[in-house]
Order: sequence, then structure tokens, then C-alpha cells
Amino acid sequence: MTEYAPAVRDLSAATNADFNEYCSLQTDAGSPIDLTGAVLAMQVRSEPGGTIYLDLDSTGLTANGSGLVVGNDSTQGGFTIVIKKADLAGIAFGDLSALAASYDVTLTQSETSVLAKGTFFISKGVTA
Repeated sequence: MTEYAPAVRDLSAATNADFNEYCSLQTDAGSPIDLTGAVLAMQVRSEPGGTIYLDLDSTGLTANGSGLVVGNDSTQGGFTIVIKKADLAGIAFGDLSALAASYDVTLTQSETSVLAKGTFFISKGVTA
């Protein structure tokens, strides 16, 4: 099994806009990670092990069209995190105007590795 050091990167989105983030995965040595036949998964939670706000993967899209989309450059480690504003708007904020959630992205080939993790800031959009 190839070990990957997870990238630590914070993300930010608002409920009034779609979120699209292109990612290019590489090994520690700088070689692209071939995603052919791999399954990518991402969860955004209130805290590790907490309430799930978003549950995405590369095997299909949500009813609103959110997911992890592996493109034509899969052999070069390319994929896009796509989160539609309808899925973001479905997150319960209570009295808060923003949330600081935890996320990670995993890669499953023969085994599962965490590729990226960090804080996902989600704010209520202002303009409708």
C-alpha cells in the first residue's frame, strides 16, 4: 500500500453559490496519483464523528448534482469537488450565520487512505 501524507487545506463556501474546487493529487515524491478505478469520498461534519452536513463520493451525484467528479485526467490525479448551492442551503445553521466544519477526502483503491483534510467554513449567503 502506498502511504500518502494528507494535505491540510481549509475550504470556504456560501449557501448562495455553487462550490467547485479542482484538485490534482500527487504522491509525496510529486508523481500523479492514478485515480482510474478508485473511489473518492468526502464528508463534511460538525466535528470529527459528529453530524454529517455533506456526504459525497465519486460513484454518483446527489439529487442536486453535488459529488466528487473525476475528469478525463484521472491518470494525472485530477478531480473536482462539486457542491451545489441547494445542498449547501440544506444545512441547518440555527442562529449562526456561519459554521466551521471538519472534512476529509479519502481514496479507496485496494486500501483506503486520507488524502486531504481541514476545516470547511460554510456561511449563509447574503445575496439571494
